[in-house]
Amino acid sequence: MYVTFILECSKYTFLNDSTRATTYSNITVSLCDSNLLIGWYRFGGRQESQMPESCVPIMRCGAAAPGWLNGVHPTVADGEVSRKVCFHWTNNCCKWSVNIKVRNCGGFYVYKHLEPPLCSGRYCVKGLPPTTGKLSNQTKFESLFCFLSIE
Repeated sequence: MYVTFILECSKYTFLNDSTRATTYSNITVSLCDSNLLIGWYRFGGRQESQMPESCVPIMRCGAAAPGWLNGVHPTVADGEVSRKVCFHWTNNCCKWSVNIKVRNCGGFYVYKHLEPPLCSGRYCVKGLPPTTGKLSNQTKFESLFCFLSIE
């Protein structure tokens, strides 16, 4: 049997902030992923946590412009694939977009994220429970700045 070692399936950063959940809605703050470094990420929470494959309503996932995977997740056999992530704003489910890499690691997915095309864009996750905690004052300040600079 031939086994291939896939580096990104063992060397990734966990993103398990429950404010990324598609069910999380907070209209007073907007977080953003402009601070994410380019690299491989895995969404935490349950094993099936992954990016949604359909449009997410605005002001969800802790973001003014939530990001969702415009396409299907790959199989293990597909290897590393390119997919488009759309960011929803106003009445346009794909107002902004960026291409990322996705890999199925057999039981979970990893995503090679790029900086979103706007500050108020944030990658969403389905499969995470929404948070019930409060955000810090610094996070609220950063969120306000991102929200004000969306257009």
